[in-house]
Amino acid sequence: MNLHQALKQIKENHDSAGICNNVTSALLAEDDEIFFKLQEQVCELAKGWPEYSGDLVFPVPCEGLSPKVAYLSLPRWEGEYGAARMRLLDFLIEVTNENQT
Repeated sequence: MNLHQALKQIKENHDSAGICNNVTSALLAEDDEIFFKLQEQVCELAKGWPEYSGDLVFPVPCEGLSPKVAYLSLPRWEGEYGAARMRLLDFLIEVTNENQT
């Protein structure tokens, strides 16, 4: 499984974890070095998302809250914040698909 396939799997079966944690779980990345490499790759790709918050670790913005506070306090896949996370996931899927061709 590659990054693009893992992102598509997350879109179908996301849980309460963040995108990076779901990617590493999907790719069975038990090694910390692999985890950080994948996290870095996802963060770098997220910089190109039109809604990017400007925060590498918490790329999804939320009106009225800092990206970190939103991530830690809001349901990750519900409401407007969850919809924004899904838009980021769709963007990442699109970008990684383009990188495969």
